[in-house]
Amino acid sequence: MALAQKEKERIFDLLDNMPDAQRAIVLATFETFVSWLKGEGFYQEENVLQSLWARIKSKF
Repeated sequence: MALAQKEKERIFDLLDNMPDAQRAIVLATFETFVSWLKGEGFYQEENVLQSLWARIKSKF
């Protein structure tokens, strides 16, 4: 199931408000990104998260 637009916006907001060093750690690998999302209460199918991670990596 895809993430709702509101969920995507929340993820981007959380990352935007995160210190640069912490964001670099979260986005270092797909695995750390998924682990962080789970800690924030998000979990989706891996292919959905992979697509989102790639989009986020291109922004940051």
